[in-house]
Amino acid sequence: MTASEQPFRAAEDREAVAAAFRGSAEMEEMTSAMDAYDQNTLTTFGAAAAREMAQACDETARSLSRLQSLGDTDLLERLGALMKQFDLGELKDSRLRLDALMGREDRVLEKYRRLGAELGEVYARLLAVEAELNRQNAQMKRLFDAGLARWRELVKHTEAAEQACRELEAHIAARLAEQSASGDDERRMDLHTLSQSLNLLKNRARDLRTAELAALQTLPLLEMMWRSNEALAQKLRAAVLVSLPVLRQALAEAVEDKKRRLQAKALRQVEIGAAKKAPVEALSASLKTLRQDVALTRAAAEENRRSLEKWRGR
Repeated sequence: MTASEQPFRAAEDREAVAAAFRGSAEMEEMTSAMDAYDQNTLTTFGAAAAREMAQACDETARSLSRLQSLGDTDLLERLGALMKQFDLGELKDSRLRLDALMGREDRVLEKYRRLGAELGEVYARLLAVEAELNRQNAQMKRLFDAGLARWRELVKHTEAAEQACRELEAHIAARLAEQSASGDDERRMDLHTLSQSLNLLKNRARDLRTAELAALQTLPLLEMMWRSNEALAQKLRAAVLVSLPVLRQALAEAVEDKKRRLQAKALRQVEIGAAKKAPVEALSASLKTLRQDVALTRAAAEENRRSLEKWRGR
């Protein structure tokens, strides 16, 4: 399983790895590396796997500590504030005669040109946010896949150590029966050595299990952050980054249409009441869509922010 597949379920994944490993040539090779008469092979067994797992967890912690959620920025709030400044009545025909009387034509046109420019600035920053989310997602998938591979390797070492314990226990039981029958002092000393080795091996197996559990404090949270980030990126990509350019285009057309109608009025080429309403209606529809998309994206950003806070406060 990788980060792009099914959600990580630790118990199920561990059992699948252990089941495939038991009785395999790889398990035989690992258990053979442990020598009951060389206690150093017992106390250091799986050290490299545990160290690599710890390094993966440390790298993950450093990477996630540098993450910044869209929920930590003011972009969506700024976008919402810009949308609140829209008064579509200012662009409709019914306002033309009043605007002319009050000398507001230029101010209205300038207002919406400014809004269009500010919307463009927000759009550019949101594109940068999307690019950063994509970079973060690629990094988190890499960290998760690497951490999962190392965790599975640690599981194998734990299974091998526990299997070695069972084999050594059986060997000790057989030697104990032999010693009881013979009363051989040399065998008694050998049993003492084997018993010490068994205790060391049990401790090592316990340590490896503990390392497994420690890793499980990181992997599920890392997956949660990746999926939250990916959901936010998808929402941003499919909603705001689609509807915002549509709104900007509709705004530009509505402003141009009002400018044309004002010029026509000044030249007395057309009657005001005959002016087109379609650009303002299109702008109204675009504004409604963007408001809905911002609300959806804000919800995803808030969930992403909570996930990040959960990670930081774990």
